[in-house]
Amino acid sequence: MYQETLFFLLPFYFYSTTFPSWNSSYVVVLAALAVLSCFDAFFGQLLRTNRWFALAFFGFVTYSALQFFLPLVLHVPIHNGAYLAAGVSFFASLPLAYSAADLRQPRRKVAIFVALVGIIAVLKVGRALIPPVPLRLASLSFATGIDRATLRLENEIPEDDVVPASRLREGHLIVRATIFSPGRLPVRIQVRLARDGVVLHSSRMLDLVAHSSGFRVWDSLRIGP
Repeated sequence: MYQETLFFLLPFYFYSTTFPSWNSSYVVVLAALAVLSCFDAFFGQLLRTNRWFALAFFGFVTYSALQFFLPLVLHVPIHNGAYLAAGVSFFASLPLAYSAADLRQPRRKVAIFVALVGIIAVLKVGRALIPPVPLRLASLSFATGIDRATLRLENEIPEDDVVPASRLREGHLIVRATIFSPGRLPVRIQVRLARDGVVLHSSRMLDLVAHSSGFRVWDSLRIGP
């Protein structure tokens, strides 16, 4: 079951990942676990003898599956679906580590609550490390101007071209992203412009509804004085 789930999810996560990017590591871990699950004897023994590995593995696979399916099935915003998936996978994993009697102990309940808060906090801070399934960045374009009504680019800049700041209209570089969506989904988008891993500019959060034909977002970066 684990093996089938991993190999089912892997293409969707690969499709949603932009290489190279911060979330590439998530796909690498997913692929490594999928390959590991193919070694039945070793993998089965590892699950039986190492309780914490079994707990982490089950939680990771369950979270990956729910993060993909919940926005599609429940039509919840993707960022909310990620937190919901984390909570469900966390509680679903607990019986692998503790008995029913253990879970009823007051100290254990406090530890579980603290662990859940920690997981949510890590997820909030490290959201950029997780591919935005089922969305995908289809293309990224640069220009010196844009029609705000139609989002048509003006004087589009080729990807490998070097443009001096003097050619930019009022010193602004326009960046437009086209994002694929498999259906109508509520999403929250933030555009971050970075160079060599350093974030130069972040837009405000945008709440919008993605359509099956995809959607486009844009922002501008001021270059020079």
